[in-house]
Amino acid sequence: MVNRYEEAARDAGLVDRFGDGWQAVCARHDIAVPKLTERRKADRETMVKLIQLWAFRNGWNWHRCEYARPHEVRIEVWHSSGLACSIEFERFSAMPDHYCVPWHFRADGEGYKRLSDSFAKMQSLHSGTNCSVNPYHRRKCTAFAPGIDALLDNLQLAADMAKDGTAFESEARHG
Repeated sequence: MVNRYEEAARDAGLVDRFGDGWQAVCARHDIAVPKLTERRKADRETMVKLIQLWAFRNGWNWHRCEYARPHEVRIEVWHSSGLACSIEFERFSAMPDHYCVPWHFRADGEGYKRLSDSFAKMQSLHSGTNCSVNPYHRRKCTAFAPGIDALLDNLQLAADMAKDGTAFESEARHG
């Protein structure tokens, strides 16, 4: 049975009938993979759909937030633990195609969790920037991603760490 997210991804050309993503389809047919940019409206829509598809495949929730201006789109993704981030695609971004990934916890997550130092270290290694967990409450960490592929990799890293629990401090350390 095909759900509405997979169907929407297929309709948008992001997934073919074999379930492969758009990059695999391009590679299989020896087509140059287009560079997506937040400067183009169609690309912003495609990037949002890619993140929705990522969220679906990883069991995360998502919500698309529309702004009053037609050139901005924001999508929030979150895990059942409450770990979340909001990603904004804006046509007139000061740093186009470089995305800020502000990790934080939603109030409706399971219990009270804090981010581990290893979460920040992995985000730093991945993005090549200095990421750190807020030392006061340990519930925020800002990462950066240069391009949509790096953004999706960043999200996958966080999803893997949330799934195996390494994104969070151990309960004993909470004090």
